[in-house]
Amino acid sequence: MNSQSAKKPLVKLFLVAAIYNFLGAGVPIVDPSRHFEVFFQVTASNDPILMMTTQAFWVTVFFFGIGYYMIARDPIHNRGIIWLGAIGKVYVFCLWTWHYVAGLTAPFALIGATGDLVFATLFFLYLKNNPVEN
Repeated sequence: MNSQSAKKPLVKLFLVAAIYNFLGAGVPIVDPSRHFEVFFQVTASNDPILMMTTQAFWVTVFFFGIGYYMIARDPIHNRGIIWLGAIGKVYVFCLWTWHYVAGLTAPFALIGATGDLVFATLFFLYLKNNPVEN
């Protein structure tokens, strides 16, 4: 198997991760009120700080999608982004799950949380199976 064919599944993994982040961040960025209804089953607050921090969180999710696209194009040279993404996705899984268990989010939030855990696992497996060559 040549290095180009070995790289194909990796490209697909990180392209799917990029699309996942782009789609997940789209509604909260464009329509934070809808995000509050779906994730928290509440009407959005008129609190400008809450709206700003919500959009900032989701813009960061979108930016990580750009990072995953960069990885798809060159996984070896963007290894640091893989680490950040894997750790960040574990954190987001824990955050949304904890809030769900505490009764603060709707079940829908667990869908995204579970997807993040799956991607984190795949990212860690990539890192384990593709050690840095000296």
